Amino acid sequence: DSVIQSYRMALQREPDPGGLQNWVNCIDGGESRLSVLQQIIGSQEFLSVNANLTNEEFVGFLYHGFLGRDPDAAGLAGWVNALNNGQSRAGVAIAFSNSDEFKNPNGGNRAVACYF
Repeated sequence: DSVIQSYRMALQREPDPGGLQNWVNCIDGGESRLSVLQQIIGSQEFLSVNANLTNEEFVGFLYHGFLGRDPDAAGLAGWVNALNNGQSRAGVAIAFSNSDEFKNPNGGNRAVACYF
């Protein structure tokens, strides 16, 4: 289920029953799975879970969590530069969730297939 996968990818934990039910209700009410993921990414918990990572470690975390692969040198440098110049971590994470690579479940990242 996409809600469980969102918790695992973004928060590095299993969902609590209340949180799971809340997000399932949102999806049942017509909200997209991707929108739910983006709201979880925008949460204070997401930011605090990743607060101790360097910008380089954080970008690596996003590559592995969202794209299922190691970062390429140019991509890593670009995202780290964006963070070093003031882009928010939530903004970068949302950019990953909006990327064509993430949105293409046929690209080999089977964990994301549940979003589309």
